[in-house]
Amino acid sequence: MYDYEWVNPLIFNRFCARILLPEAIDEGRCREAGIRNDLVRRFPGFKEQIYLADAKPDPALSLELGLRSDRIKILFRPPARKAHYHDPRAEPIMESLLDRLLGDPRVQLVLIPRDESDLGRLASSHAAQVIVPARQVQGPSLILACDAVFGGGGTMTREAAILGVPSCTFFTGREGAVDRALEDAGRLVSIRTLEQALDLPLPPEAERRVPLPHNDIVQVVADLILV
Repeated sequence: MYDYEWVNPLIFNRFCARILLPEAIDEGRCREAGIRNDLVRRFPGFKEQIYLADAKPDPALSLELGLRSDRIKILFRPPARKAHYHDPRAEPIMESLLDRLLGDPRVQLVLIPRDESDLGRLASSHAAQVIVPARQVQGPSLILACDAVFGGGGTMTREAAILGVPSCTFFTGREGAVDRALEDAGRLVSIRTLEQALDLPLPPEAERRVPLPHNDIVQVVADLILV
């Protein structure tokens, strides 16, 4: 199972008996991406719905991190620079977004780094409060504790979109069908240029949406695996 069709499909085509994909990735897109349609089984909705159905806020986590109700709490996830599908055009957009967020004293920036290099940007002075969790934390609970999510990857921004938390992606690689579907549904904002990064308003108060229901996706996926 995966949901970004532009990763290299060679290993899946060669070694998988079935390839489980969301319905948003249709037959035409599979042909374009080189995915073997004869192996594909599709499920409704999005893969994140499988495990987010029981996600709930964790007040203890907010207390541990020092999150404040009078601040704009932004969860920030840098791009995966070592992924084969990484597009370096995302990096100046990330820098522009960080400049805006770090310069705003109303902001609590919760950074989830991918490696030590992501921490280097925080060495300079900044007006915002920056929080880097000292331990591994549960991603969905952290998302629910924040007012918005900005990410250069995929999973956390999609999780936020599913959970109804305002979600912005600055991934600049080839757009996937799943992200397009979430954008069309008004659950995900795509930032693909520096101009968009500069013009994007910060939420003074988060306007959340109703989380997407799981709609028995777990059973559907289990059936596709077992049949």
